[in-house]
Amino acid sequence: MEKKGYPKVIGVSDITGKTVKVRHAIEADMAFIEEELKKNSIDTGKLDYGEFVVATEDGNIVGFGRLRKTGKFYQIGCVVVVEEKRSGA
Repeated sequence: MEKKGYPKVIGVSDITGKTVKVRHAIEADMAFIEEELKKNSIDTGKLDYGEFVVATEDGNIVGFGRLRKTGKFYQIGCVVVVEEKRSGA
């Protein structure tokens, strides 16, 4: 049974119609991530690319999140969507 409001095809943006891929961040992503964190007034101390996942469309980062391990658990440190990709932006 399909739930109302859920996408029919996983990974396709309802906003842009493009395929969104999620992957682990790589070291080369960190300059972009740090710049976006600063734009959004989010702490940029002790950044480690191993703590980030990025969402991409056509190879371009459209959002990212930080997952920090604290003991046995993971903490969501932040979730950022690039301003141009936000609904209503």
